[in-house]
Amino acid sequence: MNVILSIKLEYCKKIENGDKKYEFRKKIFRKRNNTVAKVYIPE
Repeated sequence: MNVILSIKLEYCKKIENGDKKYEFRKKIFRKRNNTVAKVYIPE
């Protein structure tokens, strides 16, 4: 299953700098096997 996650630039920078470790989501993916997550950063 492939998913696209939209992460705000502010939080993406925090993850990159090590200030933040995870980006939590309210919904859990139905299929957890072979999941590929692509990150989308809107400007």
